[in-house]
Amino acid sequence: MKENFDLYREGLKAGGHDIAKYDLPFMQQVWTGDTHEGKLQAAQAALNYYQTVGKVIPGSEEALEAERKYYEAVAKNIKLLTLEQTMTHGGNFGTADEVTSVIRQLRDELGITHYIGWFRIPTLDRGEAMRSMERFAKEVIPRLRDDAAAGSGETVAAGDASH
Repeated sequence: MKENFDLYREGLKAGGHDIAKYDLPFMQQVWTGDTHEGKLQAAQAALNYYQTVGKVIPGSEEALEAERKYYEAVAKNIKLLTLEQTMTHGGNFGTADEVTSVIRQLRDELGITHYIGWFRIPTLDRGEAMRSMERFAKEVIPRLRDDAAAGSGETVAAGDASH
């Protein structure tokens, strides 16, 4: 991801744009809670979603060769994806401390300016998603606001329940 964000910033600079005038958002599936079982359920729901998406990846003859190769690689990676990998790289799942730490890492290493949390992970129990959003709002957002107020980061935490 760092390589992608760096490439984007380099492209903006090369095009004569002021990077400071551009937002750098990042969206990922997120679950905030205190139980390992809940974390596993959220990661499994994310994995289910990725596997479903993998079934509908385009492969038409009309697709450009570069597109076809890209989608073939994505489909192959989805088939190899495990629950453990999904827990560590497929979203942001964990306690308020863990979730906050990941967002800070994204801010510090990638330079993101806006965080979009995708809480309503398909197949995750709606009530569990709502509890996760509440925990995020009560425990994560205030920490990130404190960071911004202290001048240690400007990441805006935002939750999107519509996905």
